[in-house]
Amino acid sequence: MPICIYCGEREARSREHYLSRGFGSFGYPQLLGKLCGPCNGVCRQLEGSLLRSGPEAIFRRMFGISGRSQHRPSDTFYERAYGSPQPAIMARHPENGLEILWVINTGQMTVRELRQIVLRADRRTHCIPVLQDMTPAALREDLQRRELDGARFVTAFFAVDEAAWMTALLWDVFGVTIEAVRPPDAPRQLSVVMSTETRPEYYGAIAKVAFHYFLAQFPDDAGSEDFFRPIRDFIAAGVGTVASFVSYSPTPIEWHMRGGQMPRHVGHILIASERQGVITALIQFFVNPDFMPLTWRVNLARNARRIAVVNAAGQTVREARGHYYRYFTSEELNTCGGHPDGEVIEVSSASRVSIVLGGRHVW
Repeated sequence: MPICIYCGEREARSREHYLSRGFGSFGYPQLLGKLCGPCNGVCRQLEGSLLRSGPEAIFRRMFGISGRSQHRPSDTFYERAYGSPQPAIMARHPENGLEILWVINTGQMTVRELRQIVLRADRRTHCIPVLQDMTPAALREDLQRRELDGARFVTAFFAVDEAAWMTALLWDVFGVTIEAVRPPDAPRQLSVVMSTETRPEYYGAIAKVAFHYFLAQFPDDAGSEDFFRPIRDFIAAGVGTVASFVSYSPTPIEWHMRGGQMPRHVGHILIASERQGVITALIQFFVNPDFMPLTWRVNLARNARRIAVVNAAGQTVREARGHYYRYFTSEELNTCGGHPDGEVIEVSSASRVSIVLGGRHVW
């Protein structure tokens, strides 16, 4: 039995999805013989930060992507994820003019008012998300943590079916009574500002996706080699700076699938290669016809000693490999019974792919 590439001690008996199951199921083979159970648990914690605190959390809600069915349901817009604040969607309310928090209706391009309390302090408006069945003690603790325990109550937003416990909560903490001010799931189309706050764990998760994808596509590399030690330490223990391993560009990858097609549906692009001993991966989450998200570049190794071929320019280079993880349409999901959520399409080969980032050829 192989030994775990991270701890170097326990047997690598765990199965791992290099693209988290929180993004859905695509039917690709799991990564085997690389991780032990405890180290895989560390990777799952990193994935939680990626799935619930970054822009990907907003896209998952927008496109109706859910996680594992056996996991406890959670709401990204109410609960903090691994120490990271919730994503925030702000917009001016069309009826009262207040800048408040909004939540995306699952699987739609519409929003509704987040369940929240609006306060005023230091000439600023503060919007406080209210967790389901939040107790007065928990709310007071949250306000104290935010240094808003003396703030003036302005209003609150909640649905009719939440009125019983919300009105009791507001009376207990603020001594006010207010009626429900929004119907449940009332959709609105507004111009909004989305913001997220990410922590080092978020970038560790992106590096994990890139590294494990590379290992799945290039099985000649065990992952335990010394030249992979820096990326392993960054993923497992946060050693090193984010900038040393993960960077991004607003410029999308210009790529072509076999046959010259471009993506017409929502999906993810993962590409990895090695040139002159430098191993790199590119990732784009939630590519779709309407907009192109950030391109993540992950530096996996330098001075790698496993070189494949020499190209026409005399450079040592390993063929780029890439895949497009495409979500099925609702019609396709009905046909296949809802599982898997999508398919994997190979998008790179020595003769078919042209990968350009920021105006210069990467591979």
